[in-house]
Amino acid sequence: MTDAVTQNTRGAGPHPSVAEHLTTAADVTITGTVETAAERDFTVAGYVNTSHGRVETTIRQHVEFSNDQEFVNSATQFVQNITQTTEISSGTETKQGGAVLHSEKKLSYPLSLDISFVVNADGSAAQTTTSDQTFESQEARGGNAGSNGLSRITNNVKSTDTLLFNSAGALTGFQDRRSSQTYTSQDPRGVCFNRSIAAADGVLTSITDAPGCGGDH
Repeated sequence: MTDAVTQNTRGAGPHPSVAEHLTTAADVTITGTVETAAERDFTVAGYVNTSHGRVETTIRQHVEFSNDQEFVNSATQFVQNITQTTEISSGTETKQGGAVLHSEKKLSYPLSLDISFVVNADGSAAQTTTSDQTFESQEARGGNAGSNGLSRITNNVKSTDTLLFNSAGALTGFQDRRSSQTYTSQDPRGVCFNRSIAAADGVLTSITDAPGCGGDH
């Protein structure tokens, strides 16, 4: 059996850019943003000669990443708001004789995370954290070899929580503890699953099943 890599453009790796826009006021309060971004494209191709003939495979991928953060840092307040995205598009083509199989897959991981810590006049404090995170996957298959179709998955989780502290810095309790999750899926045959759950103060409050796939049908 013989094989070879015929193309490889991966290179040395991504080269992220960072833009920092932070200012310090006279009272030493720091405000501003920090933005990070990276992007990458590459192709890897090759073949292997088997007892059933030559199999040729080509993989192409595009990756994008961004992370934008906002800051406020003072004697009585700390705020950090984060918006982050990661997107991956990957295509695979396999050829063997007259048979061809295409596969296109897209992945996305958006994240929003907000943190706010506030100190009150009496020295007590509260820290509120809110998050919204999603996983999205979509894959399409085509060609004259194998089964064709589209499959999708979306999983979204939202949560918020506030921690309470006394003037000595000890944790005294919680408030506004809520979370929810929605999961949808569709297989290549078009069969769908769509369910949402919610909770408050650590207790499940609802389960909801919905028709459809939560998007395009």
